[in-house]
Amino acid sequence: MEPISVTVDRTLADYVEAYSATTNPLLRVVLGTIFTGLGAAFIAYASQQRDIVLAVAGGLEIAGAVAAFGALYILLWATPRKMYAAHKAHTFQTYDLTDDGISISTDFGHSFTRWSGFAKIRETSHLWLLLFSNSFFYILPKRCVPVERLPDAKELLTSRVRAEGRKATGPG
Repeated sequence: MEPISVTVDRTLADYVEAYSATTNPLLRVVLGTIFTGLGAAFIAYASQQRDIVLAVAGGLEIAGAVAAFGALYILLWATPRKMYAAHKAHTFQTYDLTDDGISISTDFGHSFTRWSGFAKIRETSHLWLLLFSNSFFYILPKRCVPVERLPDAKELLTSRVRAEGRKATGPG
């Protein structure tokens, strides 16, 4: 297949979507809500019974809720913004997708990764995430791929990664 050259211009929204797709925020919200409810119930019951042990248990439950919501804040608000700010200097990159792998060029240098280097490809409604792990990945916004090459890009990404025995997941 003819190489697909893409000039990538990532936005903050791309980073937020990428981190949302690689974490499980619903689990943290559910756990945080459960911990908050249990903690409040323990504290309320403890105040009626004048039981310091139940009051401490309630406080620990609420601390667990704070930790769950704190992790959610870090993963879905702070981290994407930090990564976006760090990459602003070289937001524009050129990705060349070939049968062998992906070549990335910036003003700072050049790199090449074979398809076998990726653990999986995850597709969202607006992005392709080329994952080395759940916390280290390349972001390829679909809007940056020429419209006439979108089907070719999807085929290349999914077929090459699957050919390497890796997973390709997402819509469509």
